[in-house]
Amino acid sequence: MESWEHSQDQNEASSISARLDKLAEDIKKLPPERVAKLESVVRTMGKKSVTIAEAAEILSASITTIRRAVRYGKLRSYQLNDGGKVYIPMEEIERMVRGERIG
Repeated sequence: MESWEHSQDQNEASSISARLDKLAEDIKKLPPERVAKLESVVRTMGKKSVTIAEAAEILSASITTIRRAVRYGKLRSYQLNDGGKVYIPMEEIERMVRGERIG
């Protein structure tokens, strides 16, 4: 029984490895701007909030545009202290990617 399970584990690992190799090859075929976008998204994975600069990179917008969106209430944000960095929750970024607007 153990050898069958071991064989199954090896087959699964081999299959995953093959899929990852295919993904790497597919990524190499993407235009540079698309690769940069994917890299920015990956860097923010697991974060609950991002800075204005990170939001601009993810949304392919200028920092000025993101600051305006925050100032006019189009993107929810928060600061940890007065004059500190402004953070935008990832839910807001996801909402914008989906094309949803605030009220």
